[in-house]
Amino acid sequence: MASRRSGTAIVLILVAGLLLPPGASGISASPNRRHPVRRADSLPTPAHVLWIGAHPDDEILFSPVLADWCLDRSVQCTFLVATRGEAGTCELPGGCGPDLGRVRSFEMETSAALYGATLVQWSLSDGGGADGRWSTESGSEAALIESLKNAIVASGADVVFTFDEHHGSTFHPDHRELGRLVREAMLGIESEVLLLILLETVVDIAFVNEEIEIGFRGDASSESWDARRLLPRLGVPAWVFVERQMRVHATQFDEPWLDAIDLVTEDQWRVWWSVESR
Repeated sequence: MASRRSGTAIVLILVAGLLLPPGASGISASPNRRHPVRRADSLPTPAHVLWIGAHPDDEILFSPVLADWCLDRSVQCTFLVATRGEAGTCELPGGCGPDLGRVRSFEMETSAALYGATLVQWSLSDGGGADGRWSTESGSEAALIESLKNAIVASGADVVFTFDEHHGSTFHPDHRELGRLVREAMLGIESEVLLLILLETVVDIAFVNEEIEIGFRGDASSESWDARRLLPRLGVPAWVFVERQMRVHATQFDEPWLDAIDLVTEDQWRVWWSVESR
């Protein structure tokens, strides 16, 4: 994780405890879309949702909706995670042992179990989305897309939720590449009911006088889901699952991060999304 910085606020985009490569955060936060989006007035409730993330802990950005679907509405849920997160940092006081990826995979197993979700854990290289390693490890890009397509079909999901390739929520190259690959895989699936929903939440991180500030926003072309809503069966606002899942992924989030999420104003307690036209 980046060290605390003092003085003037420096806005950074961050994921899984890692700062992005130089220049990666210089992309516009509201990029022009290169694909059509079908507007919808409300987030559909699926019979079975498949969340596809790049790293253990990526589901945090989607956790209020997952709590509503998987727990409060008893929707069948599957999580597919492309990497084990071995390139992340370790915030545990006692360290993360010789294999951070193994520890983070265990955290992901815990997270999936809390949602009653089936976990499909892949072992592509953390950070390999931008430099072609994922395709190399899979034999080719076509083979990787085919594996994603097969996993989507095998899940039986009627809704697939993943990152928008244009920003990846944090501009992380793995997020953006995964969004692109999932979209390509979906194009090869013939289905009248399968929906691809893109996560449009954009996260801003700032270090101000050795403290962390976190902001959540969406762009003008996306819809938002109000995470202030009370989950009837659970009796808590959906947003509380953001902090709960951060605590599960303790290797990446220590107390300063938890303090920062606690200070996020209620007007930001939303999940932004769009539906991809196929």
